[in-house]
Amino acid sequence: MSAGGGSGNTATGGSEGLAGAGGASGTTTGGSGPLGGGPASGGGNAGSTGSAGNAGGAGNAGSAGSAGSTVVVPDCVAGSTRLCMNDPDLHALGNCRAGQEACVAGHWGACSVQPAAKDGCTIGDDATCNGRPNEGCACVDGATQPCGPAAETGICKRGTQTCTGAAWGACVGAVTTQPRDCTSSADNDCNGTADNLDASCACPANTTGACPGNNTGPCKSGTRTCVLATNKGSTSWSTTCTGAVLPAAADTCDSGNDANCNGMPNEGCQCINGSPPKACACGTQSCSNGKLGACVVSCSGSTPVCLNSTCVGCTSDANCTGARPSCDLSTHTCVCRRKSVANILPTPGFDTMAQTVGIWIDADTILGTVWSDARLAPGSDADGCPESGSVFGTVQATSPCVAVTPGGLYHFGLKYKNATAADPGENCQIIAYSDAGCPFSGGFSQMSPSLILQPSTAWKSASISWTIPPTLNQARVTCNYGISGGPGSGVNSYIDQLYLNASADSF
Repeated sequence: MSAGGGSGNTATGGSEGLAGAGGASGTTTGGSGPLGGGPASGGGNAGSTGSAGNAGGAGNAGSAGSAGSTVVVPDCVAGSTRLCMNDPDLHALGNCRAGQEACVAGHWGACSVQPAAKDGCTIGDDATCNGRPNEGCACVDGATQPCGPAAETGICKRGTQTCTGAAWGACVGAVTTQPRDCTSSADNDCNGTADNLDASCACPANTTGACPGNNTGPCKSGTRTCVLATNKGSTSWSTTCTGAVLPAAADTCDSGNDANCNGMPNEGCQCINGSPPKACACGTQSCSNGKLGACVVSCSGSTPVCLNSTCVGCTSDANCTGARPSCDLSTHTCVCRRKSVANILPTPGFDTMAQTVGIWIDADTILGTVWSDARLAPGSDADGCPESGSVFGTVQATSPCVAVTPGGLYHFGLKYKNATAADPGENCQIIAYSDAGCPFSGGFSQMSPSLILQPSTAWKSASISWTIPPTLNQARVTCNYGISGGPGSGVNSYIDQLYLNASADSF
């Protein structure tokens, strides 16, 4: 290669033979040859930049030096070789990197390994020299890979395949899934569950178990058998239950019976068969077929009547007889006294009680000449009841006044005992008054016929009926002794249980 001179005056080269020495005002770059600078035409080595004014002899700048001649330098030493991978211009890849280049006439020859049409399938072969070995190969000879089941679950195991002739060989050593077997504890179908525990195996093959159902009370669900399918892939319970006892439609009423098996014995029973009689209103009821019979009333003796579930003496006069003929509704007991009027107050000598119409007097009044308050011995009067009579005057015993209905029919009665002969002066009667005249304040009055006490050593009943005059509205009962002065003059005469009523009364 040659070096060109610079523009302007140029000094001649010095003894060193510098090529293109610089002129006075500029410099020239001396070019070296291919191998580091051959001799220039001036006879010296390629010069460096000259300093101004020192290159020549005289003060004038020298003329430009002539261009140096061209020298060819070889690329390599003949006969030498190098790997293709070391050729910076080739950039060899794959199998080509291992090829060689030979130096011929100073120049490197072609690489001994050229790219093939395709790679081989031996491990790492890159015959196409593109940096992608084994391109187009299904596998690399001698390579292995796992094969068989996707996962090693249950009995399943993976095997191995080997590549031969660019193709994978058979899978060796793999264990694959097998049909489910409900009698096996292994996981033959490789689903992660032992076969005999799989959902398809609903029960242990060929075993027995309880049937679903009711085991309450007398009921029994029975037993069933686990049936294995022909292919052993499933089991199921038989539909037949042996020894089952099913619920009845209803319980019986025998003690403790729970025939319908709901845990509630004797359901629907009013009572239990054979149980003791149950108390009812004034009596008892017996149980038959789970139902209570009619109430058998057992009231008797002094309390023979049933009232509001309680045995009492009476609820009306009809329940009372004998010495105590009246029913006291406040206590429901039979008493001596009977009906009375609310506006009649007790009067000494006569026991009175309120009633709808009329009066009832219960006394042991003695009719005699002196009207003493001598009493009968207990139980010797007409009704055997306690008495509270006392003496009224010396010639007459009288009751309080009561309101009566003008023109109404009234009944008067009593019991008496008279040891003497009949005497018109020993009598009782009704006296009716106008309002102003009862009993002694004047006004009009009228008397009923007299009830004469006849001889009788035993208690005797007597009564009369009388229509009240239409102009009168008050009345009372009066009993007299011996006014006529007849035999006995009332001595040893007694009266008891007087009544005045708008309805007939009886003893």
